[in-house]
Amino acid sequence: MKGQKIITRLTKEIRGWCRDVHHQIERDSGYLQQDLLNPEPTSFNNIASSLDGLTICWGRLGYMAILDGDAGGWTFIHRSALYHYWTLRINLRLYSASWGTDPTRRTGAYDSISTLCAHLYCYGVLTGLDPIASTSANALLAIETDGRLQNPQFWPVRRYEPFVLALHMLDQGKLLPQSIQERDFGVYDAILRNWVSGDDVASALTDACEYHCQNMDSRDADWHQEFRQTPFELIPIEILAIRRLRARQQLATPDIKHPLMESRLADFDAKGAGVEDDTIQDVRKAMIKVFGED
Repeated sequence: MKGQKIITRLTKEIRGWCRDVHHQIERDSGYLQQDLLNPEPTSFNNIASSLDGLTICWGRLGYMAILDGDAGGWTFIHRSALYHYWTLRINLRLYSASWGTDPTRRTGAYDSISTLCAHLYCYGVLTGLDPIASTSANALLAIETDGRLQNPQFWPVRRYEPFVLALHMLDQGKLLPQSIQERDFGVYDAILRNWVSGDDVASALTDACEYHCQNMDSRDADWHQEFRQTPFELIPIEILAIRRLRARQQLATPDIKHPLMESRLADFDAKGAGVEDDTIQDVRKAMIKVFGED
């Protein structure tokens, strides 16, 4: 499998990248605190950017700690994911606040957050953090059902993000929109097709693991790779979420023989998920002050 080679190479690259990570944390935290001192609506683009930088730092520190046998690294993974969630909240709020009802300014703007929404939905499922799962699923549903939010060169050819939306609707017992029913999900088709019967589920999930690896380290500039976002590169977040969602419906899922699932990062530990540090508490206060919401 090519997946193992990609995992090995990417892990090595991240380990080297982490040598300077504390300097980057100090830098981005400093920028963030400056913008949080006297927040205004225009401050939140910078706030989101700083949070995004910190998600990479904490997530990659978490990877290395866990892979080195320190389960405390999951604290960093959860911090990274929570920073992502608040970055998403900020971006959704900024889109709404600045664009009003002008649909021409919305087209394609959700491209950059749709993949994050899919990851965060899976994360919310695994951690039981329903606000994260529901916010993410609602954003995906809005993109799917409101053509004004779609980039016609992007959304119609996506596979992973609409697949995650389909998982959510299956979990809720809701009828899939016709547009979802007719969509080509690529490698994920077999998972949905055999959801209840369980036929070939192991093979389908193995293929999905390989697809994950191919799209966390792809050089294809014409395709927005789904799994290049820390902390969701090396964690098989979607495979673990599928297993959890199937278990909710009393459906068995066989063990998957793939390097992505044999890593310590596949032994997901939800302890500490959702715990807000001082940074997130300050961001929450700023959101309340400027937008009247938390």
